[in-house]
Amino acid sequence: MHGLGGAKPGHPTTACCCELKQARHVSLLLDRALRDGVEDERPHDPLLFPNSEDIFQRPTPSAVSPVLASPSPQLVSPRELVDAESIPFTQPVDNKQYHGTRSRKERDRQRKKTRRCESRQAAREDAPTRMPATRFNKYVLGAETLRSEQDVSYLRIARGGYVGKRVCDPREVRSVAKLLKKGFTYLAWDGKSPHVLLDAHGRILAILAGHPTDDKWNTVVEEASEAMERARKECKLDDGKVHRRGKFATLARGVSFGGGQTAPSNMGNDAHHEEVLSTLCKNKAIQRLAGFGSSVLSTYAPRVYERMQIRLGALYQADPSLQKNFKNSIYPAASFNFGRETVCYPHTDAANDPCNYCQITALGRYNPRSSAHFVMYDSELIIEFPPGATIFALSAIERHGNTPLEEGETRQSFTQYCAGGLLRWVEAGCRTQIQFQRDDPDGKAAFDRDAEERKKAFIALLSTHEDVVTHD
Repeated sequence: MHGLGGAKPGHPTTACCCELKQARHVSLLLDRALRDGVEDERPHDPLLFPNSEDIFQRPTPSAVSPVLASPSPQLVSPRELVDAESIPFTQPVDNKQYHGTRSRKERDRQRKKTRRCESRQAAREDAPTRMPATRFNKYVLGAETLRSEQDVSYLRIARGGYVGKRVCDPREVRSVAKLLKKGFTYLAWDGKSPHVLLDAHGRILAILAGHPTDDKWNTVVEEASEAMERARKECKLDDGKVHRRGKFATLARGVSFGGGQTAPSNMGNDAHHEEVLSTLCKNKAIQRLAGFGSSVLSTYAPRVYERMQIRLGALYQADPSLQKNFKNSIYPAASFNFGRETVCYPHTDAANDPCNYCQITALGRYNPRSSAHFVMYDSELIIEFPPGATIFALSAIERHGNTPLEEGETRQSFTQYCAGGLLRWVEAGCRTQIQFQRDDPDGKAAFDRDAEERKKAFIALLSTHEDVVTHD
């Protein structure tokens, strides 16, 4: 009889037996892999081989027992049976020390939990930033709808549907009184309750989104306004510079394509301005404005959002040097209208995607009842536009602008948009129209022949309010 402290001479201890059993199991797997001529493609499972790494770090089995001294494949770690870069190794979720193999039920539970975590992570990365159900009820189901006699299909969409037609309006800011005399409709809006403006066929023409249901939103707006004012001073911009949109200081940042460019590129700001704008895009308040805009777009225009997501994803993959402004926004470009009196002339942004909505968020200090209304000239509508509120409009085809400010008032605005040329470049095979013609004349001819049908298809991407309510 041998006590617990000893072992029969010539026989392995209990611990050694466990090691030998595990080593034989690994050896059988290796024999099978060598016999079949392929490597075992399954990743190492720590639940199947709980202490396998300890085995491989100890003396070889031949030094413990003569059982494995006969010729056999060299013992290697199961991790070495797979390509570590192509198949990731999954560590156990908990930190328990496994002293024996788990049951099949426990292993299945562990694998299912791992797959659920991976699926949720993939969904978070790929899914659009849609609103939670409680906010959806407010912004969609609770939105007030307004009807217009305007028809989107008759607005200024250029042939092919990628840009709008340019218009030449006089560079003047028109007062509310003058517009009312011309028969415009006045909408008193509090900047909070959502409204949806529909065209003659029920398609969404504009979205008065308001702002998130956050008691601290006023603080966010103040911080964003102060950040833009600091940036304006650092950039030393001319507040009185006149351009086609108005008389105020402005800078843009993001990805653009047009104006003779041979490929999409980051907007060309000088080094100092780029540094200031980069810092501004990292500001938490500005990021909240951008994220809210992207969320509203995915909610009210899911088909438009999906097209942008696919096309811009291909664009960024084709050219990794292109820089996104915000991680939480689908829009590829943004404009910072620093003011200090940001009041726009009647205009369109013809280079933007005509079947896409431009986000416009008002900032500053002014009385929205008497100043800086948002004017939709083609729809003949005057809308009160309080600071901190956001409106979405088809800026490439709907003429829009503002009414004047009163003396001593200041106004800024933050906008996000997508150039139609970016989408055309991707859909033409990541090349210009000239390159398309040179590389594939027949393909270019077919692309041109489909221009009108493509325009109709792009218009069909715009949702009706019923589509949004029913998630179609």
